[in-house]
Amino acid sequence: MIDAAATTSRDIRSADATQKFEAFIIQSSLEAILPKSEGGFFGRGTAGDVWRSMIAEQIGDQIAKAGGLGLRKLLDHDLALRAERTKTS
Repeated sequence: MIDAAATTSRDIRSADATQKFEAFIIQSSLEAILPKSEGGFFGRGTAGDVWRSMIAEQIGDQIAKAGGLGLRKLLDHDLALRAERTKTS
């Protein structure tokens, strides 16, 4: 028999993981579209790359926390279906 507290804890960890995954996908997309000019809005060289990455990470996290693009909802739904199938098997 599965403990209800363990199931809830697993659901919370799962939701946190799907939010972080969605934030990563958003971050990766933002890094691709942020300017990479040599003039360097974010600075030049490695410093500019680090700043661009940090900004994309923070924006991605905030978008995911605010509801994201819907990817998290799809992942959570799929994980719930898989968990239900495992219970009945």
